[in-house]
Amino acid sequence: MKLQSLVVAVVAAAAAIPKFANAGCAECALPASCKDVFDEGGTTDSVYTVYPSGAAESGVDVYCDQTTDGGGWMLILAYSGTKPSLNFGTIPTDPAVAGGSHANVENFGSGYTVDDIADVRFYCTSDSTGPSAGNFFPNDGRIMHFKTSNDYVRDLAYDGIRAGNNAAFWNIGFTPFDDHTANLPGSTNDGASPASGSAATGLTGFPFYEDEKSHWAVGGVGGGSERWECDDTVIGGSSNTVHQVYVRMTPSSCVPTCSDFADLEFAVGFTESGLTDLTFLLENKSNNLEFRLTNVEVANRRLESKVTELEAMVTGLNATVTALTEALANSGGRGKNTGGSGKNTGGSNSGRRKRRIMSRDGDMD
Repeated sequence: MKLQSLVVAVVAAAAAIPKFANAGCAECALPASCKDVFDEGGTTDSVYTVYPSGAAESGVDVYCDQTTDGGGWMLILAYSGTKPSLNFGTIPTDPAVAGGSHANVENFGSGYTVDDIADVRFYCTSDSTGPSAGNFFPNDGRIMHFKTSNDYVRDLAYDGIRAGNNAAFWNIGFTPFDDHTANLPGSTNDGASPASGSAATGLTGFPFYEDEKSHWAVGGVGGGSERWECDDTVIGGSSNTVHQVYVRMTPSSCVPTCSDFADLEFAVGFTESGLTDLTFLLENKSNNLEFRLTNVEVANRRLESKVTELEAMVTGLNATVTALTEALANSGGRGKNTGGSGKNTGGSNSGRRKRRIMSRDGDMD
């Protein structure tokens, strides 16, 4: 197996391990809130499944605002329209849907406590306009948008119980956002404390307001009519309003540390950033090694080509040597035959001379 393939296999195996899975904190393997979803890479405003208790069976679908103020906001109240009907106990999953619903954080399932809530965020608009008169104080385009970490407000978001309300819980210690132009909550001078038996109205009704001027009113009843108001007062009339409340939970406390990996030299392979670093390092090393191996293979092919050329040269030289050897051998044999023929020729001439002499002698006789 090539090193590159091994790297891919190792990284895939490590990525399959849940981010928070370890012997000490197995219950944190699943995101408990929108904050956990954001920290694990879910940075788009959308509906996500969160697991308040950390167990798979505790999953609940929630709407997460992941783009405002660093993300991690979980929607718990959303109403829009002209005097929509209150719908308590249904977790809202669309901040812009006509009508709406709301739920306390404790209604999301077991696993959350009030201490898990880091901030509560409020947003509202109203289309009421016109001159102030009598029981009418218009919104005139103002936007209410702020967050607070006040203990009372966090308690209110958790269980909806509003007993002991006080204006000081609202008009100090809040943080307005850039689009905030409303008088509230800074101008708050009162907050309704519902009568016994209706204390669970929570963030609906009139949790904070400036008397006879600016109100946060979500289905509150006052002045003989049901009221939906955002930094305005509209008694006996109606306006189109939008109300939203979000909570941002603290990150899961069960994030593994290096001490949870005593059997490893480091935990880099079990975190998102660590996996990225490890992947980059191994792939870089692998690419370098592959490059070097490629160079070696090219060099080997060149060497093999040279060896083939040398072998061909040696074969040619052997053929030449063989031909020369045969030529030399053939040349030596013809020299001896010629010499013998010369001798034979010489003997024949001598015999002819003798016969001529004898002939002459015969003639002389």
